[in-house]
Amino acid sequence: LVAGDYFKLTKANLLEYSEMAGDLIAWLRSKTQILGLMRDIQVAINATDEATNHQVLTVIRPVLTRWTSHYLAYKRILELRWVLETLPRNQRRLTTGNAQAQKKGNTMITIIKNPLFWYALARYGIKKHLEPLAHASCIMQATHARLDQVPLIFGSLIAEYRRIIIEDGDEDSLIDAIITSIEKRWQKSDQDIFVAAVILHPGHKTAPFSKIPYLTSASIWSLLSRLWERFFGGIVPSKMFTEMRNYLDGQGDYANLADWATHIEREATERVSSMPFSKEPTCHLKPLFVHTRGYPQIRSICGLE
Repeated sequence: LVAGDYFKLTKANLLEYSEMAGDLIAWLRSKTQILGLMRDIQVAINATDEATNHQVLTVIRPVLTRWTSHYLAYKRILELRWVLETLPRNQRRLTTGNAQAQKKGNTMITIIKNPLFWYALARYGIKKHLEPLAHASCIMQATHARLDQVPLIFGSLIAEYRRIIIEDGDEDSLIDAIITSIEKRWQKSDQDIFVAAVILHPGHKTAPFSKIPYLTSASIWSLLSRLWERFFGGIVPSKMFTEMRNYLDGQGDYANLADWATHIEREATERVSSMPFSKEPTCHLKPLFVHTRGYPQIRSICGLE
């Protein structure tokens, strides 16, 4: 949904170049001779340059109904740019066949030689704007995705897009559109559950919300009480308050929980390679604890505001 809002805003800038990229990908995939030539170029470079990773890449065809497949297809084209820019030197091999095929080949050569095409693809299609969304999508659509990851990922996305504005001087309007869309999705989400999931994660607890002065034991108790009533009904057991305090303070049955969580995390890190999120992520999602119902924007959970 966030990507869809972005595509609507960038339609004038992105559509022309995305169509070029689609035509180029389709043309390359239909030319086995050219794909073989691209492979030969990469093999030759790998044999003479020890600094390369000796991978031989090919062109990926996107799936119409999956925007992440378009991201991966465009990313691969960018990775193959240096190979593609050598192809016009073999123009005869690119413009074979009848008059129509030769005309198509010349059109593709024009696209490959067009620096604006590569600039637009890198800016609107890949690195600058879509890559953070693609990474987040892979995490949240995974079979092992967790509730506590959702607000942290949202906040990390906002932090990344703010960094792009500050460090890269990118177009504020486009980035603001992405941030606004993230805020919109957050406003429509079941925020109580997501925030409680972060707090009840022993590796996080209240650390992501440390810059929110009004996140008190009372506000957390109110949050957990609402969820108890939703899921179980009836009066919240009085002993749950003691359990909550012991959990947050690392006392009682939870005295050794922090050490255990640290050990589990270290073991998991050694056994599985994954995209890490800090224990105190720089999320910027506005907090959920000001009012009994409904929360402000998401951008200062763990935040700068």
